Amino acid sequence: MSGGGTRPWAVRVQEGPRGKLSEFVVKLFKASHLDQHPHLAAEVFGSVLADMFDLVRPEPALIEFSPAFRATLDEPQQRQLAETAPGLLFGCRLVESPYAYSRALPLKKLEAYEMETIYGFDNLILNTDRRPDKPNLLMPDGEEAVLIDHELSLSGIARAFKNLTEGRWEHLYQRHLFYAPLKARGPAATAVAFGTFTEYLRGLNPQLLLPYHRQLSALNCSLPDFDLFFEYLCYQKANAGQFQPLLRHTLS
Repeated sequence: MSGGGTRPWAVRVQEGPRGKLSEFVVKLFKASHLDQHPHLAAEVFGSVLADMFDLVRPEPALIEFSPAFRATLDEPQQRQLAETAPGLLFGCRLVESPYAYSRALPLKKLEAYEMETIYGFDNLILNTDRRPDKPNLLMPDGEEAVLIDHELSLSGIARAFKNLTEGRWEHLYQRHLFYAPLKARGPAATAVAFGTFTEYLRGLNPQLLLPYHRQLSALNCSLPDFDLFFEYLCYQKANAGQFQPLLRHTLS
């Protein structure tokens, strides 16, 4: 597929031993990439958490390329696959969308609370990769926005947690896709912002991440500092009223 640093593939995947064939987008993370950051785990946890905030994302999956499938690949694909980290791959169901989000689209396509919730969610998971030049947001006709690509989330948890407990927030929020349009609404809108996001944060259940962590750990590809991330989420849930004014302050 065009675009994307991982040069993802569109692949027809069999869902289970006798399942139907469905189209998925599969990311091929290099071993060197996973040594620097747990991209696969970030994708999994980002997708699971997005669902907890009722944010639409493609159905995720861990995908295995069989020897029979590998034998069908051309030489360029074989070379790319040879550089890919061994083991299962992260994929998500292909979304048929005529366009990605851009500033050329009228903002009325997204309600204010949607922009606030996406902005708050990306701050929560420390996502640095939803920017004006790379929105990672699909806009299917007549449907809600679809969030994709959370591979650059969950980095700098210890620093963010420390800042949070000190009543500060220094995440790279100014680069976010919705920073400028949310800030442009003015002080009156900012003063009442993030109500919907905060209600979702209060209802967050970090325990639901544990089965995914156990499965990823068994595959040797979970988040190295998962325990700290889990503690961070529990703190955010218990102190949701603290995070809301910090988010508002980022727009002041």
